[in-house]
Amino acid sequence: YIFDNKGNSSDYLKPSMYLPHVRYFCGTVEGHIQGLQRIMKKLDMRSKVITREGSIRIKDYNRRNPTRKLPYTYILIDEMMTLSGTLEQMGKDELPTFKNILSMMCSKYANIGLRLILFPHRIVESVISKNTYSLISTRVVVGSLNESELERSLGVSKSKFPYVLTLEGDMGIQTREINKGKASYCHAE
Repeated sequence: YIFDNKGNSSDYLKPSMYLPHVRYFCGTVEGHIQGLQRIMKKLDMRSKVITREGSIRIKDYNRRNPTRKLPYTYILIDEMMTLSGTLEQMGKDELPTFKNILSMMCSKYANIGLRLILFPHRIVESVISKNTYSLISTRVVVGSLNESELERSLGVSKSKFPYVLTLEGDMGIQTREINKGKASYCHAE
Protein backbone atom coordinates (compact mmCIF):
# COMPACT_ATOMS: atom_id res chain seq x y z
CA TYR A 1 0.00 0.00 0.00
CA ILE A 2 1.58 3.25 -1.13
CA PHE A 3 0.62 6.72 0.06
CA ASP A 4 2.28 9.69 -1.64
CA ASN A 5 0.47 13.01 -1.75
CA LYS A 6 2.34 14.09 -4.90
CA GLY A 7 -0.39 12.39 -6.94
CA ASN A 8 0.43 12.05 -10.64
CA SER A 9 4.00 13.29 -10.12
CA SER A 10 4.75 10.53 -7.60
CA ASP A 11 7.73 8.26 -8.28
CA TYR A 12 5.53 5.39 -7.08
CA LEU A 13 2.57 5.92 -9.42
CA LYS A 14 3.85 3.98 -12.42
CA PRO A 15 5.29 1.05 -10.43
CA SER A 16 2.01 0.82 -8.50
CA MET A 17 0.19 0.26 -11.79
CA TYR A 18 2.42 -2.59 -12.94
CA LEU A 19 3.84 -4.37 -9.90
CA PRO A 20 1.47 -7.18 -8.92
CA HIS A 21 2.17 -6.97 -5.19
CA VAL A 22 1.11 -3.30 -4.95
CA ARG A 23 -2.51 -3.39 -3.82
CA TYR A 24 -3.29 0.31 -3.47
CA PHE A 25 -1.91 3.71 -4.37
CA CYS A 26 -3.18 6.92 -2.79
CA GLY A 27 -2.01 10.18 -4.31
CA THR A 28 -4.22 12.62 -2.40
CA VAL A 29 -3.91 13.97 1.12
CA GLU A 30 -7.64 13.49 1.65
CA GLY A 31 -7.35 9.78 0.92
CA HIS A 32 -4.58 9.01 3.40
CA ILE A 33 -6.69 8.75 6.53
CA GLN A 34 -9.53 6.79 4.91
CA GLY A 35 -7.08 4.43 3.17
CA LEU A 36 -5.15 3.76 6.36
CA GLN A 37 -8.38 3.18 8.30
CA ARG A 38 -9.47 0.57 5.72
CA ILE A 39 -6.13 -1.20 6.09
CA MET A 40 -6.53 -1.17 9.88
CA LYS A 41 -9.90 -2.93 9.54
CA LYS A 42 -8.23 -5.64 7.43
CA LEU A 43 -5.46 -5.95 10.00
CA ASP A 44 -8.02 -6.28 12.80
CA MET A 45 -9.63 -9.17 10.89
CA ARG A 46 -6.19 -10.74 10.40
CA SER A 47 -5.53 -10.40 14.13
CA LYS A 48 -8.72 -12.32 14.87
CA VAL A 49 -7.69 -15.12 12.49
CA ILE A 50 -4.25 -15.36 14.11
CA THR A 51 -5.56 -15.40 17.69
CA ARG A 52 -8.42 -17.78 16.85
CA GLU A 53 -5.79 -20.27 15.71
CA GLY A 54 -3.98 -19.91 19.06
CA SER A 55 -1.10 -17.73 17.85
CA ILE A 56 0.06 -14.29 18.84
CA ARG A 57 2.43 -13.49 15.99
CA ILE A 58 2.14 -13.94 12.24
CA LYS A 59 5.35 -16.01 12.26
CA ASP A 60 3.80 -18.51 14.66
CA TYR A 61 0.56 -18.66 12.69
CA ASN A 62 2.37 -19.21 9.39
CA ARG A 63 4.57 -21.92 10.91
CA ARG A 64 1.48 -23.75 12.22
CA ASN A 65 -0.51 -23.22 9.00
CA PRO A 66 1.92 -23.72 6.09
CA THR A 67 -0.91 -24.14 3.57
CA ARG A 68 -2.79 -21.03 4.77
CA LYS A 69 0.06 -18.57 5.30
CA LEU A 70 -0.86 -14.93 5.79
CA PRO A 71 1.18 -12.33 3.87
CA TYR A 72 3.05 -9.46 5.46
CA THR A 73 1.59 -6.04 4.75
CA TYR A 74 3.90 -3.19 3.76
CA ILE A 75 2.71 0.41 3.92
CA LEU A 76 4.88 3.11 2.42
CA ILE A 77 4.11 6.74 3.29
CA ASP A 78 6.19 9.35 1.48
CA GLU A 79 6.32 13.13 1.81
CA MET A 80 5.25 13.15 5.45
CA MET A 81 6.49 16.71 5.96
CA THR A 82 4.13 18.05 3.30
CA LEU A 83 1.36 15.69 4.41
CA SER A 84 1.53 16.91 8.02
CA GLY A 85 1.40 20.56 6.99
CA THR A 86 -1.55 19.99 4.67
CA LEU A 87 -3.48 17.93 7.24
CA GLU A 88 -2.90 20.65 9.82
CA GLN A 89 -4.39 23.25 7.46
CA MET A 90 -7.40 21.06 6.61
CA GLY A 91 -8.91 21.12 10.08
CA LYS A 92 -8.27 20.57 13.74
CA ASP A 93 -8.86 16.79 13.72
CA GLU A 94 -7.03 15.55 10.61
CA LEU A 95 -3.40 15.72 11.79
CA PRO A 96 -4.07 14.26 15.27
CA THR A 97 -6.15 11.49 13.63
CA PHE A 98 -3.30 10.67 11.23
CA LYS A 99 -0.73 10.66 14.04
CA ASN A 100 -2.98 8.40 16.12
CA ILE A 101 -3.30 5.97 13.21
CA LEU A 102 0.50 5.85 12.82
CA SER A 103 0.94 5.27 16.53
CA MET A 104 -1.58 2.42 16.52
CA MET A 105 0.02 0.85 13.47
CA CYS A 106 3.48 0.94 15.08
CA SER A 107 2.32 -0.50 18.37
CA LYS A 108 -0.70 -2.71 17.67
CA TYR A 109 -0.03 -4.39 14.34
CA ALA A 110 3.70 -5.21 14.15
CA ASN A 111 3.19 -8.73 15.51
CA ILE A 112 0.61 -9.55 12.84
CA GLY A 113 2.82 -8.66 9.91
CA LEU A 114 2.56 -4.92 9.35
CA ARG A 115 5.71 -3.20 8.17
CA LEU A 116 5.74 0.59 7.82
CA ILE A 117 8.15 2.44 5.56
CA LEU A 118 7.95 6.12 6.45
CA PHE A 119 9.70 9.10 4.89
CA PRO A 120 9.34 11.93 7.44
CA HIS A 121 12.32 13.87 5.97
CA ARG A 122 12.90 15.29 9.45
CA ILE A 123 12.23 13.75 12.82
CA VAL A 124 10.19 16.50 14.44
CA GLU A 125 7.03 16.33 16.53
CA SER A 126 4.97 18.13 13.89
CA VAL A 127 5.67 15.31 11.40
CA ILE A 128 5.94 12.14 13.49
CA SER A 129 5.36 12.06 17.21
CA LYS A 130 8.16 10.98 19.52
CA ASN A 131 6.00 8.17 20.95
CA THR A 132 5.50 6.74 17.46
CA TYR A 133 9.09 7.28 16.41
CA SER A 134 10.41 5.47 19.48
CA LEU A 135 8.52 2.32 18.38
CA ILE A 136 10.22 2.18 14.97
CA SER A 137 12.98 -0.43 15.01
CA THR A 138 14.92 0.49 11.86
CA ARG A 139 16.00 4.04 11.15
CA VAL A 140 18.00 5.37 8.23
CA VAL A 141 19.37 8.88 7.72
CA VAL A 142 20.51 9.75 4.21
CA GLY A 143 23.03 12.50 3.44
CA SER A 144 22.68 14.63 6.55
CA LEU A 145 25.31 17.18 7.53
CA ASN A 146 23.50 18.32 10.64
CA GLU A 147 24.87 16.71 13.83
CA SER A 148 21.73 17.39 15.84
CA GLU A 149 19.62 15.80 13.08
CA LEU A 150 21.79 12.67 13.20
CA GLU A 151 21.54 12.58 16.98
CA ARG A 152 17.76 13.01 16.89
CA SER A 153 17.31 10.41 14.15
CA LEU A 154 19.74 7.72 15.30
CA GLY A 155 19.87 8.55 18.99
CA VAL A 156 23.66 8.80 19.04
CA SER A 157 26.19 11.52 19.69
CA LYS A 158 29.07 12.52 17.42
CA SER A 159 31.46 10.48 19.58
CA LYS A 160 29.46 7.27 18.93
CA PHE A 161 28.80 8.03 15.24
CA PRO A 162 31.80 10.03 13.95
CA TYR A 163 30.78 9.89 10.30
CA VAL A 164 29.86 12.85 8.11
CA LEU A 165 27.25 11.94 5.51
CA THR A 166 28.41 14.27 2.74
CA LEU A 167 28.57 12.05 -0.34
CA GLU A 168 25.62 10.85 -2.36
CA GLY A 169 24.68 7.46 -0.94
CA ASP A 170 26.10 8.08 2.55
CA MET A 171 23.75 6.83 5.25
CA GLY A 172 23.53 6.16 8.92
CA ILE A 173 21.46 3.11 9.85
CA GLN A 174 20.23 1.73 13.12
CA THR A 175 18.49 -1.63 13.22
CA ARG A 176 18.49 -4.70 15.46
CA GLU A 177 19.81 -6.85 12.62
CA ILE A 178 23.07 -4.92 12.06
CA ASN A 179 25.88 -4.27 14.55
CA LYS A 180 23.72 -5.37 17.52
CA GLY A 181 21.44 -2.37 17.09
CA LYS A 182 24.17 0.27 17.24
CA ALA A 183 24.18 3.07 14.69
CA SER A 184 26.33 2.14 11.70
CA TYR A 185 27.68 3.85 8.62
CA CYS A 186 26.41 2.54 5.29
CA HIS A 187 26.92 3.58 1.69
CA ALA A 188 24.57 2.81 -1.19
CA GLU A 189 25.12 3.21 -4.91
